[in-house]
Amino acid sequence: MNNKGLIGILTILLLLAPSVKAESAPAPETPSSLKNALYFSPLPTSNTSINLVKIQPVAQYLSRLLLRPVKPKLYQSYDDIIQALLNNEIQFAELGPLPYLSLQGKNANITPLVTVNKTPNSSRYECVLAAPFDGIQSIEALNTLESPSVALTQPLSTCGWLVTHRLLEEHNFNLEKNDYAFLGSHQKVALALIRKEYSIGGLARFIAERYQPLGLEILQSESMPPFLLVANTQNLSSKELKEVTKALLDYQPIAHKDFNSLGFSVYRPELFDDFLKRYPTATSNKALPKFNSTMPEASIGQQP
Repeated sequence: MNNKGLIGILTILLLLAPSVKAESAPAPETPSSLKNALYFSPLPTSNTSINLVKIQPVAQYLSRLLLRPVKPKLYQSYDDIIQALLNNEIQFAELGPLPYLSLQGKNANITPLVTVNKTPNSSRYECVLAAPFDGIQSIEALNTLESPSVALTQPLSTCGWLVTHRLLEEHNFNLEKNDYAFLGSHQKVALALIRKEYSIGGLARFIAERYQPLGLEILQSESMPPFLLVANTQNLSSKELKEVTKALLDYQPIAHKDFNSLGFSVYRPELFDDFLKRYPTATSNKALPKFNSTMPEASIGQQP
């Protein structure tokens, strides 16, 4: 038999033999291969790089727990975060008392899981009125200035318009009839006061104390209910919500590196009782003046 005949026979035998398909090893299950991603928004900020570093450990922690990718999603204003929650674009978010209360009645799918500790062993925090160190020494002195000005954080920040307006009103100073500006963050308010760009400002105590050595004077404070970590229940089962709540209460943060270096505490509805007595308009549109709550970035002037 010549070579051509031998090759022909071998070819026929190969064609008649049962075909064997190579099977690759099954890919290991990862969160992204199990279910759709979930999104987590921290407090609004203009410094996205720092916020990404801080929130990543918590997001990874929840991702391992739920076997679903949990990805950070950053916004620069509370308005944007609230709208994202209502549109089911994010499933977890940190909210201050006023943004949380403003959601009540708008969407029954938003539920609080835990409170966020801002001071050691406590989820309570305070809003303060502060001034430049060598500026006014009392809030009453605002009425003696020719052109007093007020620095605010954001329209929906609890320490912004809501608390600042009420505390100033106690000293016969009408915020609506004077110059004020929303600067976007507590840090920006503190720095603007240190630079003596404003007569007074409203911000959180733990931020004010951080900048106090640079020339900030705290004139008055008011205790607030805690910040909350809320969940959008449209994409999470009751079992998952319970697991997340327990896991957050057990969470051991990485000091000074992650989103919340002081841990979480149990949420209780009664935490808001006293606040609602002092600020009964917090759950209505009357909590804010009639202006578009988009921040007039770095602008000052009497707002309409």
